[in-house]
Amino acid sequence: MGRSLPTEEVPIPSYDERHTRDLIEGLIRPSGWVIVRIHESESKTPDMWLRKGDTAILSELKTPELHFDLGRGLFLFQTGFSKLAKLLHKSVKQLRAIDQHHEHPWLVIFVSYNFQFGFEAFINALQGGFAPGDGNIYPPGYKGSRPHKQILEDVKNVDAVLWLQGHEGGENFYAGTLGVLQITAFIEDLELFALDMESVIPDFNFSFQRTTFNT
Repeated sequence: MGRSLPTEEVPIPSYDERHTRDLIEGLIRPSGWVIVRIHESESKTPDMWLRKGDTAILSELKTPELHFDLGRGLFLFQTGFSKLAKLLHKSVKQLRAIDQHHEHPWLVIFVSYNFQFGFEAFINALQGGFAPGDGNIYPPGYKGSRPHKQILEDVKNVDAVLWLQGHEGGENFYAGTLGVLQITAFIEDLELFALDMESVIPDFNFSFQRTTFNT
């Protein structure tokens, strides 16, 4: 019987949030949006306001990593899905710390520098995994798990998720999706933001649908 390959998890290269925030600021400035950064306090607060005229969108930035298992030659999507659930949960707490009564649109921005970890991964995390058509859902054990249940609860609290796809060199963004997955009172503000993002991101999609996910 042959020896099993060693298992070693390697994070796909990511970039710190300060670098990513600077990229976002450079991206949205030509369309009239500005970033107003929120100073950190003892209580966790979100990163920034996105402002244009009278519109203000409260935003939290996250840069999730997708780990790769060298031994098995596989991307660890279950780890990635669980990480997305954890980051979204933390984001909701941070947004609520500033806007307890939800008087402004809440936007969670995910930035990925790995082309295999895009907005579809976020949708799969909500759905409980991805179905390749063989009758199974992968990764096994994630659907109905605690992280899956948690992300389904937390997504009800945010007005939209902006997923930006960056080159591995961390130089710019080549694709993005603004996903509105729940009914929101701030749809006009988000539509304005989406129209402006469409003008500065080469491959941009605005997805508005009320989607029901379950465990």
